[in-house]
Amino acid sequence: VVGAGPAGLTAAERAARFGHEVTLFDRHAEPGGQFRLARRIPGKEEFGPALEHLAARAAASGVTLVTGEEVSAQTLLTDDGRPGYDEVLLTTGVRPRPVALPGAGEPGAPAVHAYDDVVLGHVDVGPRVAVIGAGGVGVDVAEALAAGTERPDGTPETQEHWRARWGVALTSQTPGQLAKPAAAHPGREVHLLQRSPGPIGVRLRPTTGWVHRAELRRHGVHLHSGVTYEGLGPDGLRVTAPSPEDPETRVPLTLDVTDVVVCAGQESETDLVEDLVAAGYAPEAVRLIGGAAEARELDAYRAMDHAVRAVQG
Repeated sequence: VVGAGPAGLTAAERAARFGHEVTLFDRHAEPGGQFRLARRIPGKEEFGPALEHLAARAAASGVTLVTGEEVSAQTLLTDDGRPGYDEVLLTTGVRPRPVALPGAGEPGAPAVHAYDDVVLGHVDVGPRVAVIGAGGVGVDVAEALAAGTERPDGTPETQEHWRARWGVALTSQTPGQLAKPAAAHPGREVHLLQRSPGPIGVRLRPTTGWVHRAELRRHGVHLHSGVTYEGLGPDGLRVTAPSPEDPETRVPLTLDVTDVVVCAGQESETDLVEDLVAAGYAPEAVRLIGGAAEARELDAYRAMDHAVRAVQG
């Protein structure tokens, strides 16, 4: 099994419990896949214990975990060049979809980053940021960047912090025990942009979308919809957007930002398929599972369900 995200951990654990000898590879020093990113988003710290649970189940089932190794076709061959495994499950997940922005990399232009590098702290992000893409990932990243120094050590939110943030006062005599929510202390000026017209956040899950929209407002995130990306320059990110006075009229707008974070969707990691077949693996012995098979909207539950069905089937 190549890729130790939720789908890979689930597939490896289930296959081992069915009696297979399973080796699970991951290029990172620790397993987790997208859960490694999600647990760093304020309010989503519960992904940490969920990841620990999946990893513990895989270990208990006898899975051999190999981390910190970039897997190539050669990795999965024997010393004499034959396929070293009966079957390879590619649970390599997704990678951020790149966006071509004219002017990127030019002197003085804002730095452009993929969202995973930002969330994992692999790059330093300046004080003024544009987030391109307002889906679930874009909203999460915008929240995390705007929250800034509220909990810079990434520790889980305490009950006291949560009550203060939402204005819950258990000792108050006011109706509903409500108090004035604590003021936000934005760490950065953040602009969240989407190509499609209409309000940002309407496609989020109904049960949680209102929370994200409230947090964006609380941290003063600037919302821009219906934009066209024109390019980057020393003056920032140039876009055209509907006029506030007349939405039918489009006007140029330059956002004075230091950084641009791209959250414009994902694409499946499938590079190993052709290499493995060329190395001698039968096509039917190499299977794509989870995000590697379908990158549509990150969904760990769908990926894990796909892993279970693939192993059982």
